[in-house]
Amino acid sequence: MIVIEKVLEKVKYTVYIPVVTLLIIAVLLFIYAVTVFFSTLTLEYFAKEIIISNVISIIDLIFLGILSLMISASLYELYVKEVDKIIKLPETLIVKSLDSLKEKLGKVIYLLLVIFFFKYSLEVTIDTNIDLMLYALSILLISLSLYFSKK
Repeated sequence: MIVIEKVLEKVKYTVYIPVVTLLIIAVLLFIYAVTVFFSTLTLEYFAKEIIISNVISIIDLIFLGILSLMISASLYELYVKEVDKIIKLPETLIVKSLDSLKEKLGKVIYLLLVIFFFKYSLEVTIDTNIDLMLYALSILLISLSLYFSKK
């Protein structure tokens, strides 16, 4: 029994691999969001669609970075040791159980899906009245899902 406990104690440190990987991904996403921001500022002409698309992309990249950071900190907290003893992170980034991690991840993924919807809705061409009605219906469904997700 003692051998199994020693092996399990050593194996828990394999969690460092996804923790470090997700931290690197988060940093790269934040850096890429900054480069998209500066590339938007240096556009030769300011087309409304391009600027809106870039702003939505920046928000999307920041949310993905926060998601990666949250998963990384939560995995470390759940499997290695308490993060609060090492560094003070906001309480929203730290998760104490797998159920609360799934709940928080669901909320962030839901926000990402809404952002993706609005980004791709910029590319929609409305040619007929039916297209306009379907577009309005899709916005109504997104709004209703946002409303009911907060209850």
